Amino acid sequence: MSNRHRKPRRLLAAAGLTTIAVGAGIACAPAACAATRSPADGSGEDGSAAIVTPSIRIMKWFGTVGFGEGCNFTLSLVGAGADYFQQVPTFSPFIAQGVSQCATFQTQDGTTADQGIAASQPLAAINPAVNPGVAAASDGATKLGTEQHDSVAPFGPTIVGFGRDIAFFGGS
Repeated sequence: MSNRHRKPRRLLAAAGLTTIAVGAGIACAPAACAATRSPADGSGEDGSAAIVTPSIRIMKWFGTVGFGEGCNFTLSLVGAGADYFQQVPTFSPFIAQGVSQCATFQTQDGTTADQGIAASQPLAAINPAVNPGVAAASDGATKLGTEQHDSVAPFGPTIVGFGRDIAFFGGS
């Protein structure tokens, strides 16, 4: 039995999963989420509650960026299918309505997340108790990745990056 047809299928599946993961915005890198950390007074301190506010920031990123990418990706698949089956005139109004609804949901998600971030600020009282644990976990992961590189090879840089990700969850 020949395996000549298996490789293209695997490549197509891998490309499809990669496109979906990137297009849907499955993860929020701390650098991308940190962009949402901009207090109105520009002081750099926004009274964010450890763990709570950063988690809401991640949801905001997904709601405003990731959701839009996933929505547009899905609509592009519908459009490609309509074109393939020569049904563009039939599906065009639905696709246009979908684009409009995606934009509306993105705006609403960002507004709701902003309200959640503002509502979480009184929870900053937990920071003195939680921040040392977040810092210890972050430092521990960073030290593990840098000082124990022989034991954790080849994952050292990934573990160091994970330490930085943990630090994102500290409050200010």
